[in-house]
Amino acid sequence: MSLSDPNVHDCIVIGAGLSGLIAARELHRAGHSVLLIEARDRIGGRMHGERLASGQWIDRGGQWVGLTHHRFRALLDEYGVRRFASPTHGRTVLMFNGDRYEFNGFFQGFYEGEKPGVSETEWRDATEAWERFQTLSSAMPAGHPGASEQNKRLDSDTFARWIEDNTRTEFGRWYFSYMVRAVGFLGPAEPNQVSLLHVLWGQNCAPQSEYPEAELIHGGAGQIPEKIAAELGDRVRLNEPVLCIHQNQTGVEVETAHNRFAAKFAIVASRSIFPAKFATVRRCHHCGNN
Repeated sequence: MSLSDPNVHDCIVIGAGLSGLIAARELHRAGHSVLLIEARDRIGGRMHGERLASGQWIDRGGQWVGLTHHRFRALLDEYGVRRFASPTHGRTVLMFNGDRYEFNGFFQGFYEGEKPGVSETEWRDATEAWERFQTLSSAMPAGHPGASEQNKRLDSDTFARWIEDNTRTEFGRWYFSYMVRAVGFLGPAEPNQVSLLHVLWGQNCAPQSEYPEAELIHGGAGQIPEKIAAELGDRVRLNEPVLCIHQNQTGVEVETAHNRFAAKFAIVASRSIFPAKFATVRRCHHCGNN
């Protein structure tokens, strides 16, 4: 297709999660012709909610607002969406190794108040290992990890191996496994499936000490994608799983299961654009210009 063809967009954004929606919105606001395509039958990606028959709402994905989430807080303010403090009253309950502990404290990446009723040996094991982990994380330079020799070594090592080398008790091993599976480090992941570099970087750039779960959103976070998409109108196409992106000297052509779309540039705002069921997709070039 010729770039002068009215069916050729300035940019195609692939993936209608929050990143893709914001990218498409900003391009549209800047006066560019944009098309946002999504493989699923809904927008929002991991920011997804729904209304119950009772009229209440639930979030099925990302839902909290942290004190340092400045851009997301500004987005909520832009759309007039109110926040409220996450409930924190009551005692903390820890179920570990068949025992139940109730205490007035917090120990997910930093410690406040009382400690749980585990033995002193178990507690010291976890906290001393955490200090070593925090020292490694704090030493990382700001920004995305570069391709240094040290980072290559950290990236070739698993977090599971580090846990094994740095803890002595079952509680210590459980604590770090729990953190990567459910709480921090940009998870969730199994300790043996994620690199030491990844978890150190996650702790460095998004620690629990910044209170990332300080607030919740009236009406749920799942409403935000719809508010953004409302500005785009019919520029959003659902049920368009991408098979291939062809790139040439004049632009890109995005091939989906149902259509072909042409543009000068493409932004891939998706963690994976090739579904496993398409086992015979021919080799092509990826384009991630933005």
